[in-house]
Amino acid sequence: MNAAEILSDLPARKMAWMDSSEAAERLSASLVSGVVREQWKYTPIKGFIEGFKLNLANPASPAPDPAAVIADGAEQPQVRLVPFSDATAEDLVCLRKVLHDGVFSERYPLADLTALTAGNGILIRILESPQHPLLIDFSVDQCCPVVISVAPNAHLELVETSSAVGFHSEFMGIDLGEHARLRHARCTLATATGHWSLLQVSLAAGADYMLQSYSTGADRRRIDTRVLLRGSGARVEIDGAYLVENGCHLDQQTIVEHQAPDTFSQQRFHGIGLGNSKTTFNGRIHIHPDAPRSDAALTNKNLALDAAAVINTKPELEIYSDDVKCSHGATVGQLSEDAIFFLRSRGLSSQNARAMLATAFLKTYLHGPLAKTVEQRFLEALSRHDR
Repeated sequence: MNAAEILSDLPARKMAWMDSSEAAERLSASLVSGVVREQWKYTPIKGFIEGFKLNLANPASPAPDPAAVIADGAEQPQVRLVPFSDATAEDLVCLRKVLHDGVFSERYPLADLTALTAGNGILIRILESPQHPLLIDFSVDQCCPVVISVAPNAHLELVETSSAVGFHSEFMGIDLGEHARLRHARCTLATATGHWSLLQVSLAAGADYMLQSYSTGADRRRIDTRVLLRGSGARVEIDGAYLVENGCHLDQQTIVEHQAPDTFSQQRFHGIGLGNSKTTFNGRIHIHPDAPRSDAALTNKNLALDAAAVINTKPELEIYSDDVKCSHGATVGQLSEDAIFFLRSRGLSSQNARAMLATAFLKTYLHGPLAKTVEQRFLEALSRHDR
């Protein structure tokens, strides 16, 4: 794929936090690489490139405003918020630590494209533990990079929503210092025309990260998540639930890299496909040679509520250390006819019985500050489906 057309439409910018010429060269090389062809086989990247081109060609598109994504919580004294363009030398150290750690790579070409399109972003430094959560909402059809740096021993609760309905892209890079703790709830519930996001989290020794990730499908949606367990004793737990409605598309790619000894990861996802939908889940656990005594588990369970629903699931293990404890598994099935019969024998209609079982399946990993909002969205989709 030739990136020359879209690169010619990008405004020329001088960015202290990024070499735009280097990014453009990297993007051009990535889009024709075998890595991109393999990694994007279920969601052709060409459709996202077209979305970027349409946004750039639209004179009514809003100028990227990095501060617009902060909904609440930035006023707390423990939080320092600064646009990339205003970053001090100390801020740039934090930025480069995150942004040049595999975010801009052959695996994630749209990160380069997002950065070049936005030209700016927002750096959030958590200096100590804030009393209240930090709320972030990607509600505008634009590209916006966000970097969050959490100081050692600090604790943060982060609530992230994405409600834009046009084409948009975002990436969020998070760096957790030693023994830092982050509780992160995120949901993507709008049926957008196109949406790509990348979340990358790096954990130092003893850091603890818990993610609750909830999503629905869109005309075209891909969610990339990468967690780097860099320090000894780092831990990550990811719970997720997703529902893809008729005619919608959702592609989720998760990677957990165990790069240090005595690290722990657990990933648990439940998903439902409705009507003529397409769902892809690819979960990869990578145990590096210097990560003995790693403990990693991944499960992905799916329900296809219609014969036309397409569900692709692929759990992966790549292990280069002998002293580890690892497991992975995936299933695709349908609702139990015995369970439906049991509920109908208690007076429920077939429609209500199916909706109850499907809701219970999704609620298995539905918790945290966004649980009620997400449950209501899932219930509405199931109700429309059963009419």
